[in-house]
Amino acid sequence: MKANEQILIIDDSKLYGMFLRKALEVTGIQAEITESYDIASGLEQLKKHSFDCLVLDYILPDGNGLLVLQEKKNLNITTPVIVLTGEGDEQIAVDMMKAGASDYISKSTLSPERLGQSIKKVIYTNRMENLSAEILKKYQILSDYARDIILFMRPDGQIFEANKSAVSTYGYSYDELTSMNIRAIRKQSLDDQIAKQLENASEKGILFETIHYRKDGSSFPVEVNSQGALIGEEHILLSVIRDISKHKQAEEKYRSIFEASQDAILITSKEGSFLSMNCAAQDLFGYSWDELITMNVADIYAYPPDRLRLFYDLEMKGFVQDYAITFKKKDGTFVYTLMTANLRINENEQITLQGIIRDITKSKLADEALREAHAQINHLLGSISSIIIGISSNYQINQWNTAAEKTFGINSAEALGKHLAECGIKWEWNEVQNQLAICEESQKAVQLENLHYTGTDGKDGLLSLHINPIVDASGKYWGYVFLGIDITEQKKIEAQLMLSQKMESIGQLAAGIAHEINTPMQYIGDNTIFLNDAFRNILEILKNYESITKDEKSDEFSLKLDELKDMAKEIDLDYLEVEIPKAIEQSLEGINRVKKLISAMKDFSHPGKQGKSFSNINKAIEGTAMISKNEWKYVADLETQFDPNLPLVYCAIDQINQVVLNMIINSSHAIKDLVDSGTTPRGMINIQTEYKEPNICITFSDTGKGIPRSIIHKIFDHFFTTKEVGKGTGQGLAIAHDIIVNKHHGSIEVNSEEGKGTSFIVTLPVNTNEGSDIILNEIAYFETCRMEKCTTDC
Repeated sequence: MKANEQILIIDDSKLYGMFLRKALEVTGIQAEITESYDIASGLEQLKKHSFDCLVLDYILPDGNGLLVLQEKKNLNITTPVIVLTGEGDEQIAVDMMKAGASDYISKSTLSPERLGQSIKKVIYTNRMENLSAEILKKYQILSDYARDIILFMRPDGQIFEANKSAVSTYGYSYDELTSMNIRAIRKQSLDDQIAKQLENASEKGILFETIHYRKDGSSFPVEVNSQGALIGEEHILLSVIRDISKHKQAEEKYRSIFEASQDAILITSKEGSFLSMNCAAQDLFGYSWDELITMNVADIYAYPPDRLRLFYDLEMKGFVQDYAITFKKKDGTFVYTLMTANLRINENEQITLQGIIRDITKSKLADEALREAHAQINHLLGSISSIIIGISSNYQINQWNTAAEKTFGINSAEALGKHLAECGIKWEWNEVQNQLAICEESQKAVQLENLHYTGTDGKDGLLSLHINPIVDASGKYWGYVFLGIDITEQKKIEAQLMLSQKMESIGQLAAGIAHEINTPMQYIGDNTIFLNDAFRNILEILKNYESITKDEKSDEFSLKLDELKDMAKEIDLDYLEVEIPKAIEQSLEGINRVKKLISAMKDFSHPGKQGKSFSNINKAIEGTAMISKNEWKYVADLETQFDPNLPLVYCAIDQINQVVLNMIINSSHAIKDLVDSGTTPRGMINIQTEYKEPNICITFSDTGKGIPRSIIHKIFDHFFTTKEVGKGTGQGLAIAHDIIVNKHHGSIEVNSEEGKGTSFIVTLPVNTNEGSDIILNEIAYFETCRMEKCTTDC
């Protein structure tokens, strides 16, 4: 106990003031005593000064002790009170204890030793309760910064404290949550199990998984780490609850253990005798007081030389704080503690050690577990194939995993601690810095697709980079996490898959195109044979005519002229005069039709330019419909409704051709299933374009069998198909979705009614930022030509 404790006595008899001094002398308590002889003066002293203990007589000239306790409570004064009562006043003593007294002594049994021990007890108890309250307050402050849910509960499961994460996660207000029992967020049918878990948590701690329910009725899986503790005189449960719905399978479980410490107080002589010890110390070491008074203090030190070292430091400094000592319990186990102690000389001129001991065994073990968890986390991050880079709010690198080392050729020792811009990564810094600024301003994650970088082998590659802000509950930035995935090979595979799909489509169309070309070529050939025969006949007549006109005066001229007329009649010149122009016209038409087919096929199959350009979507649809005619003409009619005001669209036209082809083939197959089953003799495919600034819309409608509602959400998944094995790869719609949504920033919507048909609505932006830049460059170019009076054909 510290020197010069402040003690106030309120008693109308000076005799008890003298008695108090004797009690302090006998028990070795050094204190300053303030005496008051009535309630009014006593309350004035309480208001003006801070006291460590109040000795209060129940019967006073201006009232009784209950008035003092009530006023003390109103003034929020926490000074512990010892009440002196007359003989036979046990009920009064009970009432005073209920009103807030810490102890009571009947004057009939009053002795200096009894009063001195009571003073010691209430001062120590009050001090420890204040210390415990402070510890709880610190835990609450810490818990509000924790992302895990933290609940403080009584042993029956009644919640009395919750952190911000608990409030936001469960959806209850703080007041609602702290008035609930833990059973309210668990299944009611588990009441027996919950009671057993609460008992286990209170006795020895428990770690388990269960289901919790939010205010809106939704549930989520949690991991609960619950531990009993003693705060002051109250047993509580501290539960750390983690939402494991997203991390249960993928990540190492983090363990955060909050231990409620229980302090022990002991007084020993320099020679090693136990002079005094509170109950908490007895519980800590596992000995009773009767056992301890027969022992030497060295018996409870795990390493006896530690006691000599402690006394040496105390003699040099007079006081130590948070001094690490390992003690040995009765059962032989070690307990790790921090001691705050000083040396005092008691009334017998004996040097004593007075110490407050805080058990840190669990926190020490928790530190070891935390170090182990930290090592496991580093191992986990090192084994992840994705690039992970962590930076602080001032852009200093604090995390650099193995994938980052391999990708950029920079080891963690070189990168850690450096500014991000100075770490040596070879990538498009302007893009990264722009997105980082957007992330900081919006407080939302951003994504960079197709970020170019140069690898350790000097080759260029592509990254998909996500930048995620790390923000605490108060909105303060702690930094950012960069998650990068090397998509170089993925892009190559996508290109190969696209080419494979195109070649598959071309192969699928080849026979039909050959048939479409063969029809006009057949009548071109027939007309050519007809024209060849007609030309020979006419040429023969012309030659004969030329021959007989050389000798018009000959006697045979008339005869030969008649023969020539007969020959003309035989080859039917009138018929040839009508049919030859028709044959030529049909042949030219067939040639033009073949030319269009070849041109459409060329446009479709051409690999296209690197990048995008402004293209005519109506023309592209018309050409693709033509080359795919053999796919639909036997089962459906195809109609187009083109918007004549449709603008040119900035796109990769060969990719758009692929989308159109996939849509037409899907529609024709859907209709063919109905035709084959005899449901309908023929279907209809309609393609419509429309300009809805700033986008264009292409609607593909068919009267096919439709898509069942149960699978409509899967149709854009890779390799999903409803066709028989060998009749579909499940890539057509998946590739169409990738081309429209990912590569052109458009959208695809589907509406379908089973048995009636399906409509796909494709939306494409007319101008992207890239396209706008091209237009501006072209305008600038032509404006320059105009200003300089350029005469070239621009």
